Amino acid sequence: MLDRDGFPKAHEIFDGNRQDRSTVEEMIEDWRNARARKPGSTVVVDRGMAYEENLRRIRARGLHYIVAGRQPERNEWLDDFEEGDEWEEVIREPSPRNPFQNKSRVRIKRRQKGDEVYILCLSEGREQKDRAIRSKHEERLIADLERLKMRVGKGRLKRAEKIHQAIGRIKERYRALRAITGSNTRAGLFSGKRTLRKRLRPLSWTEVTC
Repeated sequence: MLDRDGFPKAHEIFDGNRQDRSTVEEMIEDWRNARARKPGSTVVVDRGMAYEENLRRIRARGLHYIVAGRQPERNEWLDDFEEGDEWEEVIREPSPRNPFQNKSRVRIKRRQKGDEVYILCLSEGREQKDRAIRSKHEERLIADLERLKMRVGKGRLKRAEKIHQAIGRIKERYRALRAITGSNTRAGLFSGKRTLRKRLRPLSWTEVTC
């Protein structure tokens, strides 16, 4: 829990084997019962918690929220991402402690859907990171496929069902790279693209993206 100036006021630690999405209701209840909640409080959660059931719980308690959009939401706004108009650049000032800090370029676009506002974000720094991550996973996938090819070629793996099982394990291991198998040919277009959802309290561009 942070105050308006970003200083931590409280925190809670959960078991490491617990899914993030299962902790939201407990945190909200603990926050409401044990601490004085001021009007206008905003809940901020990442995509691992941003499931509709959790957003319903937050709304039911009259809280505001900002959440990181999940993959299906980015799919929904892909055409808007590709359009070149209406983008606004966010001025990101270097830290006072590091005046020579090089901030990557970030542009944003606002879209309304019902009573929620979606902030579409384009980040050059994030794009480079996404491409590097994808490239690394692709290299590992190719290496695993080559090893499977060698096992089959040397007769270590002969039965068709065993070969299919090995292929299935590889596909499961690299399910984030479904674009390679043709199940999502647009996946590579998402490098550097993120969505944020916010509800209720009006926020400036700087507040949302800082």
